[in-house]
Amino acid sequence: MLHQHIHPSCPNWVPNAWAGATQGRSWKKEGKPSIKTIQSKIGELYDCVDIYKQPALDHPLLKNHTLQLKPSSLPNGLKLAKPKPATFYGFNDTCPSGTIPIERFQKSDYFRSHRPVDGRSESGHYFAIIETNGVSPNLFHGASVRMTTHKLPKVLPNQVSSSSIYLFGGSQGPHFDLNVIEAGWHYSPNDYNDNNPRFFTFWTGDGYGNTGCANLRCRGFVRTTSSSIGPGSTVEKFSVYNGEEFLISLQIFKDPSTLNWWFLLQGESIGYYPRELLPSMDGGIDKIQMGGYVFAPSSDPSPPMGSGHPYTEGRDYHVDPKDGCVFAYGGKGGFTK
Repeated sequence: MLHQHIHPSCPNWVPNAWAGATQGRSWKKEGKPSIKTIQSKIGELYDCVDIYKQPALDHPLLKNHTLQLKPSSLPNGLKLAKPKPATFYGFNDTCPSGTIPIERFQKSDYFRSHRPVDGRSESGHYFAIIETNGVSPNLFHGASVRMTTHKLPKVLPNQVSSSSIYLFGGSQGPHFDLNVIEAGWHYSPNDYNDNNPRFFTFWTGDGYGNTGCANLRCRGFVRTTSSSIGPGSTVEKFSVYNGEEFLISLQIFKDPSTLNWWFLLQGESIGYYPRELLPSMDGGIDKIQMGGYVFAPSSDPSPPMGSGHPYTEGRDYHVDPKDGCVFAYGGKGGFTK
């Protein structure tokens, strides 16, 4: 298992169950000419695409969208920092100024999402979840999470293991008005043609009906930097069992001026989901979920979650005045506090 921290407050948490999957169509390289092609240090190809011609901006709802290159301001207590690229594999080259890197996928045009289905379960889906108390009238305008990274035994091509945070808008209304932002790290071999853990983002604007896709594979996330870290980046450093831990630090928050939903990954602003795609979030987030998810067909043993060690080796939870609410589950996997 793993441990995660959420800020800035410690609401009442209640357990919940997640299950399900959805798919989103991939972006097609045709019509998005690459100015340059670069390679990651493990051989992945990335196309450097004009920042103003990235797939997200082709979305019909973004016809009049103005590209925002950086947040107008940061939440209290947050500061931009030099990223820690050692957590992720970098590139052997750089994209030209004014372009962003988009990974060139060789095979999969679809992406599995790990979505909540309100207490119902499906065969092969397993979860360890906390969520904000649904009876609270308070709205959130962002969340901060630190996730330990782990090198898991081989996850089979038709399996998934992930650590995620989910932000909801409109969770108390009609399901077709439900907006969700997801982010975290996962192993999903079918989607990447390898067994490497990746940072991912996902969105839906209609309760996983007709919208929803991950990373930059279709119209959604607006990338604003040519940095080596971003949606789809491959994790390089892993926590050591009962030893040194490596963390992915993520902040997601609503820009007070534009109402876009910005991402800070390892202290660097990497991009955002435009407000036009998530109208039910304009007022704020009404529910937050976080935790681990694994999936395997019923004929296969389930893959490990988090560090893969039993929860009895770890601590249930504790409240840290500095960190707010901390939910720790699973084995030692770097959690040495």
